[in-house]
Amino acid sequence: MKKLLGIAFLLFCCATVQAQTITIYDLTNISNLTDAQAHNFLVLNRLFKELYTQDIDGFNLQYYQFGKSDIKKETVIVGAGIKKDDGSLLRKVTYNTTQGAYLYKVIAQAKQSGLNLAFQGADRYKNIYLLENFLYSVHIYINVDNSGGTVEVQQKDFEDFD
Repeated sequence: MKKLLGIAFLLFCCATVQAQTITIYDLTNISNLTDAQAHNFLVLNRLFKELYTQDIDGFNLQYYQFGKSDIKKETVIVGAGIKKDDGSLLRKVTYNTTQGAYLYKVIAQAKQSGLNLAFQGADRYKNIYLLENFLYSVHIYINVDNSGGTVEVQQKDFEDFD
């Protein structure tokens, strides 16, 4: 009887635990995808729901959300970027979460993937981490009370030297 009760308790605990939905690898990969490919990746592979699209400064921003409660909500914004003179686009992906612990996992993943910590600091409201390599610049802002924050992944401009 004790074993059965213990197994039921473990199953209940496992069912209530929710893991981070997006990793730093996913965010950097999304920044290399077209809007349609990013939509398929988020909706089909990661079970995000498209909330709405919005046109801002000529960019068609797409907002995706995972989780319904305000306690565990994750949002991804795709479609922003910087237009270069040659017409190409340096894409930007923004990830917001209400779980500060998820953002510390993203920092660990970024360091493990070869991104270097360029700056670490804080202001009155947020802890700030800037990580980068030759392809990406990653800005992570974590609320000082660990109530969530933001990750911004921006493609970097680099020249081919042939």
